[in-house]
Amino acid sequence: MAGNYADAAKYMNESYEMYSDFHGSHDVLDSLYLYDLGQAAEAAGDINLAKNSYQRSLRRRPDFADCCIRLSGLLIKNGETALALVYARRLADKNPQDPRAQLLLATMLEKAGFEQEGKTARENFNLLMKGGSVNRPQKQSEPPDGDHEPAKDAEESLEKKQSEPVEKDESATESGGLKGNGSADKENGSSNKENGSSGAPVKKPDS
Repeated sequence: MAGNYADAAKYMNESYEMYSDFHGSHDVLDSLYLYDLGQAAEAAGDINLAKNSYQRSLRRRPDFADCCIRLSGLLIKNGETALALVYARRLADKNPQDPRAQLLLATMLEKAGFEQEGKTARENFNLLMKGGSVNRPQKQSEPPDGDHEPAKDAEESLEKKQSEPVEKDESATESGGLKGNGSADKENGSSNKENGSSGAPVKKPDS
């Protein structure tokens, strides 16, 4: 409350670590702790910690509208419009009847240059504000004739490329641990050696 956001973020981070150790990393309040930590870090100017905290909060609770709105705004300020659109689409898919989700989606679509889709989302927002409801589009289990959705594929690929750094308490639980990379490299090296030794047979010279 005194405006010392850096210390606030530090102590909230320590508090979260203790809370997570005692209750487990997937407790019902876990996403709220991470959301509060993200807000403190954002106010302190620590963009990386804020972004990381918001993303971790949304992994626990993908329908957390307030957190998704804060994260999308932060990504826009950081020039990551495409990634902000990924989260906006996901929120609208989880909460199609939430006017905040539709307004966020409309804003992100417009900023990304998808004017027609943005217009549709904004119409959905206006409809919801008047007490109406949005028809949820049906999803196809497989695209017809082997077709793919390039926009969706590009967004998922972008999110993977821009995934946040793994925190200490995340390494064992969510990412499945980062150990084994070195052993994988060794295995690749050994396989290369084997490939080199098992090349095409050498033709013997004629006697």
